[in-house]
Amino acid sequence: MEPRSFLLPTTAALSLAVTSACGPAIVGEWDLASTTYAGTTYTFPYTYQGTYDGTTYDVLVTGLLTIEKDLTGTISQTYSVSVDGGEPDVDETSYAAVATKVSGKEYGIVIAEQELDLSCTIDGKELTCNSNGEDDQTVVFEKSKG
Repeated sequence: MEPRSFLLPTTAALSLAVTSACGPAIVGEWDLASTTYAGTTYTFPYTYQGTYDGTTYDVLVTGLLTIEKDLTGTISQTYSVSVDGGEPDVDETSYAAVATKVSGKEYGIVIAEQELDLSCTIDGKELTCNSNGEDDQTVVFEKSKG
């Protein structure tokens, strides 16, 4: 099975317990910090510069997980590509995400459109998620808002 587009190395893939005035700890915005796939770790924002046939490309990839108080949200990835130093062409892809509290600081997150089921644990401002299935991957998010 081919890796899902969100989980490719040039992209990416979440927070947990204790209810407060703002809701469960997972509620808020989480920036993609890193993803480990097939034994290789990629950090984000991911940047790359390359030249092909005399043309220079600058690539920037970011990811964001947003979870609302009702535990629904989105996971998105943004690609920004500049050619020869020009204005960047930006493309964003988003998928619906649904979180479920498992226990304590553990959550499950389902991204149905990608047939992806994540097991996640919150430790302070860090959310670490592991895929369940044949695409063995670890995704780490850092809380940015909420």
